[in-house]
Amino acid sequence: MTTALKDFSTIKTVTGESVREDYGQLRADVGEPLPLSRLLEWADARLLGPRGSLDEPVRGLAIDSRALAAGDLFVALPGERADGHQFLPDIAGKALAALVSTPDPDLPLTQLVVGSVPRALLSIADGFRRRFPELTVVGITGSVGKTTTKDYLGAVLSAFAPTVVSSGNMNTVYGVPLTLASLRRDTALAVVEMGMQWAGEIASLAEVARPKIGVVTAVGPAHLEFFSDVRAIAIAKAELLLRLPDDGTAVLPMECEYFQLLVERNPCVGVANNVNGTRAALGAAIACGLERLMLISTDKAVRPTNVMGASIRVCELMV
Repeated sequence: MTTALKDFSTIKTVTGESVREDYGQLRADVGEPLPLSRLLEWADARLLGPRGSLDEPVRGLAIDSRALAAGDLFVALPGERADGHQFLPDIAGKALAALVSTPDPDLPLTQLVVGSVPRALLSIADGFRRRFPELTVVGITGSVGKTTTKDYLGAVLSAFAPTVVSSGNMNTVYGVPLTLASLRRDTALAVVEMGMQWAGEIASLAEVARPKIGVVTAVGPAHLEFFSDVRAIAIAKAELLLRLPDDGTAVLPMECEYFQLLVERNPCVGVANNVNGTRAALGAAIACGLERLMLISTDKAVRPTNVMGASIRVCELMV
């Protein structure tokens, strides 16, 4: 990973008010379990404690001690109100191991010691993603509508091929790794929601998830307290587009004030849609190769549109 990441020491995590998911969403099964030693390598961690667990398979990742299951790696995330490290005594003897930045040498617990737990978690997520290079990932972001669009698209794609979908609104530097950890050999498609609180966060998530299709549902004043203006938010959302491959596809909100800004930052083929979760999901489904959905989901054919001379294919989806 090459993206310079923000200092995550104050990130709102599982104990903060910003997280409202049930405990089950704060854990993910590892789709294809693999030895703890592999995660030690991916995280570039130092081992502390019993070594016998290194050959044991990691069966899940948990970012909340209440969601922990046997065979899990507990991820001790920092937080504003509480720190995951304070729960290490509770999970010793339950977790297979813990990913920590502040180890406790007195605990009978295998600990993977790193400088930054969220940064190491992203590196682990990168490892999971690289196991499946042929996977097609759809990345979804936007000031509004991204969770609805993700749910619509996930339901559609799952009817055609094995698909992994982000759980709830687990769309941050701790949620996206849980989604990528759940990938399996038979997974053909993944729908990954990406949120942000600062510039560079979506870039970090996209670098790990490596989407081929990027969806921006809308650009608005959400999280404006972290940005100078809405245009700065649009630039941050466009970080997803900048990391699409040349042969990828972007699904963009044509009626958005910052549509042209998004177009200019899109290196690949584009599909434009109005600010509507159904249209955005349809555009992404078409990009996944499901053109026959047009027969049941639209009233008119896809209509080519010239957008200010942009050298990309842009369509307006009429639904």
